[in-house]
Amino acid sequence: MDDNFPVILIEVVLTFGGVLVFGWWQLRSIKRDQQKAAEQKLLEAQAEAMADSEADFGAKKNTPSE
Repeated sequence: MDDNFPVILIEVVLTFGGVLVFGWWQLRSIKRDQQKAAEQKLLEAQAEAMADSEADFGAKKNTPSE
């Protein structure tokens, strides 16, 4: 048993390290996807607001003033 201890220790360290790296990678990917979705939502909201303001401006422009 004592002869195999260094090999077992190396395997445990590599496995645990691999799990930590994989978890970090996944959390990083999730954060990046959330930021991308938030940016896309913001762009859509800005485009909708711009379209609404243009529609309001067009409606006011075509209305006869007294």
